[in-house]
Amino acid sequence: MRLGTLLTIGIAVTASLLSSAPVEDTAVAAPDAAKYGPLYPIRKIEGGPARATGMVIRGEYLYALGDGMLWIYDISKPNSPRLAGRTGTFPEGRQIAVSGNVACIAARSHGLFLVDVSNPSEPKRLSRFATVELATGVDAVESVCFVAERQYGVECIDITDPEKPLFLSLTRTPEAQSVIYNSGRIFVGDWAAGQITILDASNVRAPRQIAAHPLSGYGDGLAIRGLLCLAATGHHAKTGPEETRKNNGHSLNLIDISNVRKPQTISTFHFPPFFSRGNDFWTVRLSDKIAVAADSHNGVFLVDISDPRHPKGVGQLQLPQVASPAGGSRPDAVSGIAVADGVLYLSGVRSGLFLAEVPALRREPELNSTPPEIPPPVPAKPIPGFFVYDAGGPVRSVTVHGDLAWIAAGPAGIHTVRFSERGIQPVAVHPVPEAYDVKYSDGLLYAAEGAAGVAVYRPEESGRLTLLGRYSFGPLAQLIWKPEGTRFATVSARTGRLYFLDVSDPARMTKVFQHQQLGLLYGDLFCDKLLGGRYVANNWHSGGLAWYDLSGEKPIPANCVVERLNAHMDGIAAINGKLLMINHGKYVLLEPNQPGPSQEWKRFSAGERISGVPTVNGTLVATSHRSNREVRVYDFSNPEAAKPLRNRSWQFPDVPGTVAFWQGHVVIPLSYRGLLLEKASR
Repeated sequence: MRLGTLLTIGIAVTASLLSSAPVEDTAVAAPDAAKYGPLYPIRKIEGGPARATGMVIRGEYLYALGDGMLWIYDISKPNSPRLAGRTGTFPEGRQIAVSGNVACIAARSHGLFLVDVSNPSEPKRLSRFATVELATGVDAVESVCFVAERQYGVECIDITDPEKPLFLSLTRTPEAQSVIYNSGRIFVGDWAAGQITILDASNVRAPRQIAAHPLSGYGDGLAIRGLLCLAATGHHAKTGPEETRKNNGHSLNLIDISNVRKPQTISTFHFPPFFSRGNDFWTVRLSDKIAVAADSHNGVFLVDISDPRHPKGVGQLQLPQVASPAGGSRPDAVSGIAVADGVLYLSGVRSGLFLAEVPALRREPELNSTPPEIPPPVPAKPIPGFFVYDAGGPVRSVTVHGDLAWIAAGPAGIHTVRFSERGIQPVAVHPVPEAYDVKYSDGLLYAAEGAAGVAVYRPEESGRLTLLGRYSFGPLAQLIWKPEGTRFATVSARTGRLYFLDVSDPARMTKVFQHQQLGLLYGDLFCDKLLGGRYVANNWHSGGLAWYDLSGEKPIPANCVVERLNAHMDGIAAINGKLLMINHGKYVLLEPNQPGPSQEWKRFSAGERISGVPTVNGTLVATSHRSNREVRVYDFSNPEAAKPLRNRSWQFPDVPGTVAFWQGHVVIPLSYRGLLLEKASR
């Protein structure tokens, strides 16, 4: 088929939220009419949200996310949108897709929200599904929702019953930022990898990669029409001389997918260079012969693609000026776009909703795509060398005391089990709406239970749990740590803050301190063992190390090493009175409250590249690398010359959580595959 006769369009709504990572901004270029076409005026949609992100059009309605709510506008008159209804609250709402009467909202650490929009004047929240990782991008076709989850890939979710969504699969790609489904295939915009990954989704319970194609910059939003795929990119270029790549990745890639296993780039249209760490929004939509590309603070570009080999700029738009962290002002970041007849809608991270009248634009027909079918489930294969306990939900974490263990199993509650050389015996189940994390400390069980907050239980001899107190502080409680011998528990909602609670009286828990360093808290990055009798530590994602002193009435920061040390895959733990930090394939051993800079720390080799979140058991250290789905065990008899135990290295079919130990056996929370107990510690 000739490129000039390419057919129907498929669109993925693509946006991104501000993070608490360090902001390194460069100036935004003034509009260049000669290259990009005239600057179109915009006008504010009054009465809308002050801050907005993703949007999509379905039928006669525009669905937009803003101020933690879903806003629905009647656009039967495109240039005069009328608010039909709204509902909330959807914190961190990032992208949105609509399938039938269900709106699917990707909401980062809050997972996936499903909303009934059958009556646009009264949208109703149906459910929230806790995705395996941060819900970043989303698409939905009939009964299946596809969620992009960064380093964890694409999670497929059955939304046949939107009040009870069900996990189908998780397929890893390098760093899934946005996702779009088209007739049995999933197309993924992979961020730092700078590529599109194509998955065969003929079986949504087991998608498999069939192609990966490089892009000119960091990957994000996609659109498809027939045999043409368009990809919006940003940040830094992936090709060309090294000295010219910085900030030069902003572009629109036109890709021939007539052979879906061997895509070919037809042409690339470049936008002005700039850099903004937090606002990585690169989105593309189609309108007849025009591609509409949103490029964060650069604004929106209209690109004539009637000749795909020679795209041409025919117009541009910019949002109002806002303050720049680098000083002065710059246009607000465009976080979402949607195309109607003669009208373009656009959203600003800090400025709300706008529209522009662009007569040349025409709304595209909705994607004519063969919907996915959900095959019957296939029994899981045994995992050699392990006893497996099915908790009936995703096993997120485990904590062990003696022969008893407590499991946080999401909506399946908290399970008490007993270990023996014969396997795992169920003892009791404590139902809660959602259990994210559990820790046993000083004879009590501490649980992070999402929207229900933090709960403290007394385990009874029967295995049942007696509630002693509960504390809800607003964000979803997803990770909890309680150092033995202290009065404080630390809680993370996997955002940018740590919350410290005084739990000395479980019936009257209070928040006494919170701390925010640079970076986010995607995973289990806290060391909750006291070092030097008073210090604990946290490894901020790309934001350095923080020491906290717990010896006083309130926790206080004792030492902050603010550097780009580790990402969220590598963690810390206490070993022999020192802090073990996994760092760029090696490890360091720090004295309690040891300051930086990190260049002064001595790094040790483990005989191979070591990575993951460590757990210490005497002279054994087990590491769990969630996105690689690996668990490895090391001998730390000589702490400065660790050795890998080759016969205790595993690659799993699902995502492992932080490892625990029982009598030298590794205990692995393995999400939907259950809890694993090593049969023989060799």
